[in-house]
Amino acid sequence: MNNRWLLTAALAAALLGGASVACDDDDGGGGTGAEVDRDYVLRETDGALAVTPVVVEDEDATGSLGPEAEELLALMNRGLTATYTARYESSSPEGDPGDSYVIHNRPPLVRIETIAPDTGETGLILVAQFGGRTASCSRENDAWVCLSIDPLGTTALIDAGPIIFPGADDLAGAEVRELPSETIAGQSARCVELVDPESEASAGQYCLNDAGVILRNSGDFGSVVAVEYAPSVESDDVFLLPE
Repeated sequence: MNNRWLLTAALAAALLGGASVACDDDDGGGGTGAEVDRDYVLRETDGALAVTPVVVEDEDATGSLGPEAEELLALMNRGLTATYTARYESSSPEGDPGDSYVIHNRPPLVRIETIAPDTGETGLILVAQFGGRTASCSRENDAWVCLSIDPLGTTALIDAGPIIFPGADDLAGAEVRELPSETIAGQSARCVELVDPESEASAGQYCLNDAGVILRNSGDFGSVVAVEYAPSVESDDVFLLPE
């Protein structure tokens, strides 16, 4: 098999050793502007990688996580380490179509493709490891140009994917309100809304399947919804860089 870029056994062993990554709030994570509002720790549990969200206590923290918020984080954590392929479509608050995204997730590897709404062509491909080697590829003069970039945190799903994952400040003190369940991309999805109980301000809506994969995320920014979903990745070839 062409091995232009696949995870090696040595790199996998290094990742399994564990790493702690502090995420700045400039990734669209819906924070209050604190320098650090969440921490995602990569751990090995029973031979499998797990991304564990950890509340970072700082001067902007709004309170501790309630049991509903903790349960929601646990479910989202499961989704970050699930194996799946999904296609998402985004739209603005006014309903105008935005970029589409195709995600291939098989920890510790993830591939994110960005597709322009006007041409329907893939313009950007990101291939990354959890907390490790990351490559960004863009089209230039009908050819792919790939560059090695700095790691994007524990998983590119949080830092570069279409979903706005809630930070600790979103969940601390927030009320998790259940919404009617939905069927999204053929998947039964539990839907919730994060609400500030004092101001009634919404921090976003999330619909997740049983694996914890977020199939719909909506808020002030607009909406991102899955239109195709499969609980598998077709082959190792999706993690090769394009030529």
